[in-house]
Amino acid sequence: MSKYTVNSYLVDDGIQVKTEAGKHTIICDEGLSDGGKDSGPDPVEYLAAAVDSCISISVGEINKTRHLNIKKFHIENHVMFKKTGPSTAIVSEMNLKVSLDIDES
Repeated sequence: MSKYTVNSYLVDDGIQVKTEAGKHTIICDEGLSDGGKDSGPDPVEYLAAAVDSCISISVGEINKTRHLNIKKFHIENHVMFKKTGPSTAIVSEMNLKVSLDIDES
């Protein structure tokens, strides 16, 4: 079994979050209209990016092991959410459009 330890800290008066994941630092922030400084994606954007990344990496691994010859792979993720407060939202739906090109030669 593997384990990750990810640490997140509120900074900038509680709007911005600095997260340390392994040797990487990630900044999560709200947009200017929501009181943030827009210095990084907001939490919903990071959620969509995490979903897209998991799917993409899985496809990459399947492509390698099954020799599918996928040349281009793209996910377009449309996230439906409702703002429930100044810095809070509920995600109700994600619509993913997946496209890929396979070299059939």
